[in-house]
Amino acid sequence: MRKKGSSILLLLALLLALTACGGEETGGETAGGAEEEQTARTLTPVDPAEVPEDMTTFLNYFFPFYFDEAGTRAGEYHSDRAADGTSNILVTLAGEAPCVDYNLYPGTPPEYHWGDAGTDPRGWWTQTKSYAIYDRDQTEWIAQNIFHVSDEDLAALRQQGEEDGRFYVQDGMYYAAVAGIGDPFQQAYITQAVTDGQRYYLAYDIRWVNVNDGDYVDTRYAVMAQETIDGETYCTMYSHSCQAPEELAQAAAASPDQSQDTAAVTTEANAPVERSDWNTAYQDLIFHKGWLEMEKGEDLGEDPSAVVFLLHDMDGDGVPELLARNEVAAFGEMSNYVYTWDGDKVVFLGEIGFLGGALWESGTKDYPGLFHYAGRGDSYLGHYYDLQDGQIRQTLVSTDVMVPTGDGVSYESTIETEDADLYMTYSRTKGGSTLPMYTADEISAMSWESFAR
Repeated sequence: MRKKGSSILLLLALLLALTACGGEETGGETAGGAEEEQTARTLTPVDPAEVPEDMTTFLNYFFPFYFDEAGTRAGEYHSDRAADGTSNILVTLAGEAPCVDYNLYPGTPPEYHWGDAGTDPRGWWTQTKSYAIYDRDQTEWIAQNIFHVSDEDLAALRQQGEEDGRFYVQDGMYYAAVAGIGDPFQQAYITQAVTDGQRYYLAYDIRWVNVNDGDYVDTRYAVMAQETIDGETYCTMYSHSCQAPEELAQAAAASPDQSQDTAAVTTEANAPVERSDWNTAYQDLIFHKGWLEMEKGEDLGEDPSAVVFLLHDMDGDGVPELLARNEVAAFGEMSNYVYTWDGDKVVFLGEIGFLGGALWESGTKDYPGLFHYAGRGDSYLGHYYDLQDGQIRQTLVSTDVMVPTGDGVSYESTIETEDADLYMTYSRTKGGSTLPMYTADEISAMSWESFAR
C-alpha cells in the first residue's frame, strides 16, 4: 500500500512546512518560489470549536506516545525532513506504544504477545518475552499517507530503526518490544487555529483528566489536514513542534480577538474542582499539626518544617490518600505514612517505601498506585504499592544487584513479579519524573487548590 498520487497531495507538498523546535531556520523557508506562494496564501482564523473533531482525537493519541530522537514527549516531527536524525516516526508507529490508532487504517491490526507467549523470532526481547507484531504494509501505509513520509526517507528510517535495535522487519512484519500502554489521563484542547484552506495550523494545550482535573501539562503545535485517500477521509499530520509556527503568529497579530477564545478555554480548565469532606480534614491535619493526633503522628515530629506531604489516589476511587514523611529522620527510618478518608474521619493505613526512596506514578488507570525504588550497598528493590479492599498491598517488581566488572560495576536486574504488564509499566516509567512532597508552608504558598488537584 502506497500513497495515492492525487493532485491534492501534490499541491500540498508545495506548501510551507514547520521548522524544527529550537532550530536556526525560520518558518516560511521552502524551496522553489515558496516566498511567492506564502505571500499569496490567505490565513483564516478558525474557532477552535470548529476544528474537525478527528484532529483532537488524533492528538489525544499522538501526544502521550510520540517521542522524538531527543526523548521529548510529543517533540519534533517534520515530514519534509523525516529522516534527518531528529525523529523516526517508524519507531513510534511500530514500537512499544504506537502513536496512532491502527484500527482507523486499512490493514491487519497489531498483535501483542505478553510474557507468557514465548520469545520473538530473533530472540531480541528474551527477558520480558513481550513483543508486538505490526503488519509492514499497514505500518508503512500510515507512515506515507498519514505522516507524509517519502519513499527515500521511509527506507532510511527503516534501516536506522533496525540498526538501533528499536524494531526489526521479518516476513512482512515489524517486530518490536511492547510495554503496558494504559490511560495517560491527558487530553488535548485546541486553543488556536488558522487555515490556509488546506492545512490547519494548530496550538493545543494538554491537560489532566480524571486526576488533577484541568491542570495544565504542556503546549504543542501541529500542522494537520483532512485528506481523501482511496475514497476515505483521514486526518493527517505534516509537522509537530514545541514552538509555534509563523502562521499562528501572523494570525494572532491580524486577529487579536482569538486570544480571548484561548483565555476562555484556559479559565474553564482551571475552574475549581468540587471537594468532599476529605478536603477539609486533610487541610486540618496539615495546617494545624493534626498529624500529631494520628497514629504514627509522633514519629513525624512536631517540627512542621520537617514534615512533607503528598496527595495521591492509590486505588482510583476518586478520594486521594495523604502521604506524610519526616524529611530529616534517620535515613533508615524514612518511610511514608499513608492516611485516608474513610467517609467519616482520617485513618492510618500503614507505611510504604523505605530509605527515602523515590515515588512515582504509572500515569495509567490500570495501576493507580505508586512505584518506589530504593536500596543500599549492592542491592536495590523496585516495589509497587496500591490499595486492595482498603488495605495497602506491596508488590516486589524488580531486584537490581550490583555486579563487579572489569571496568567497574554493572547492575543485573531480576523480574520478581508475574504481572508482565506491571513490570513493563514500571520499566517504562522508571527514571522519569518523581513526585515532590511539600511542607505545610510550601503548600500554603502554592495554594491548597494547586496542591490538591
